[in-house]
Amino acid sequence: MTGKAVFAILCLLATLTYSKAQLVKENFTEPAYSDSFLTDNGNWKTVSSGDNLFIIQNGAYLIQRKNQNSPYSIFPQWKNVLNSYELNCEIKVQQCNLPESGAGIIFMAQEDGSGAFVFEINASKQYRLKQLVGINFKILSGGLKNNGWVNSDMLNPAGSGNLITVRTHERNYDLLINGKYLLSFTELAYKGGNIGFFTGPSSKFTVEYLNIFSTPQHLRKSRETQTETGEEGKTIEQLIKENALLKDTIRQLRTELKKQKVKK
Repeated sequence: MTGKAVFAILCLLATLTYSKAQLVKENFTEPAYSDSFLTDNGNWKTVSSGDNLFIIQNGAYLIQRKNQNSPYSIFPQWKNVLNSYELNCEIKVQQCNLPESGAGIIFMAQEDGSGAFVFEINASKQYRLKQLVGINFKILSGGLKNNGWVNSDMLNPAGSGNLITVRTHERNYDLLINGKYLLSFTELAYKGGNIGFFTGPSSKFTVEYLNIFSTPQHLRKSRETQTETGEEGKTIEQLIKENALLKDTIRQLRTELKKQKVKK
């Protein structure tokens, strides 16, 4: 049985009605997490093996999945307990050799592994949205004919950075590519979940930075719960104090992004 046939059997096509307008109206101004990968702080997995090469170097997180038969998920030591936030991540796709190859962001990943959303891009200027349901993936974009991949002029070609933005509040989700609105949807399954990276088989890409913002109200609520994040036993309150120092860095990144847009 071919890999494509296996994918078709395991993936159930989902009927999803996308909103014509953005659903999330919250103003996310407060930094909750930031990583520009200038140094290896031990938060992300690093490994060099026959299947994977994950390293932090040259101000980026290099993710290469050498295995040609299966994807791989990577999660940080930091545990996300926010359910209202904006995620910004710049990804540079270098190599996608197979129909299932891709580089993506995971959000709303459940602790027991029973569910998550995955938004991927590939080297052919295509995107795909899918949902993990149990042990199978359910396609939320495109169709089975194209394995869920959708062509998009919003995406930059391989070797160039693509800014992926996920905005969520009260189980509503907005997705943007390079600052341009792509789609919105509502899914009631998850109240919250973790964040990570997803690599398809035979894929290579770099993550230039990952920033997560929330609202003052939601950060305060998270602080009050005093939920440990798993990062050396630190609480959200401690992380807020530390990440307040990252505001200048985040402003600089935004300024640089605006300069790049002007050059284009």
